[in-house]
Amino acid sequence: MALSQRLPVSLMGRKVRVYRNLQRGGYSVQLRQPGHKYDRRVIAHSDSIMLQSVRFVVSEAGRLRVIREQRKNVHAFAEGLWAGRGWYDRSTLGLSPVVYNPYQSGNFRLKYGDVALEGAEHVLLDSEGVAVRGFRRVAS
Repeated sequence: MALSQRLPVSLMGRKVRVYRNLQRGGYSVQLRQPGHKYDRRVIAHSDSIMLQSVRFVVSEAGRLRVIREQRKNVHAFAEGLWAGRGWYDRSTLGLSPVVYNPYQSGNFRLKYGDVALEGAEHVLLDSEGVAVRGFRRVAS
């Protein structure tokens, strides 16, 4: 699935919120610019996205609803600056895989090492999942 060809706005350097789209696959992109007519609206879909200066966001109310109803809903996001799309080689970028499981934790975590993450300098979201470079741990 390629990025939507006709975007209502240019994304480069703009703040966006990205989440895994469970219905159509890939990722959905929402613009995060208060006051803009497309703020909080899905403006694109893509299979591979790179973000910078990322903060991981989990709605605790949404997570608890997943646990209570045993049904998935959109409640966890990567929010950051759009840095591009396309295919990236994880091994040459030095990325660490990240997982999120609402039944186990309210945080995105490193897949190996069980470290809770607040965000990262770079985040790749692609068909292999989410991976980070320059991560920030959740303050204890």
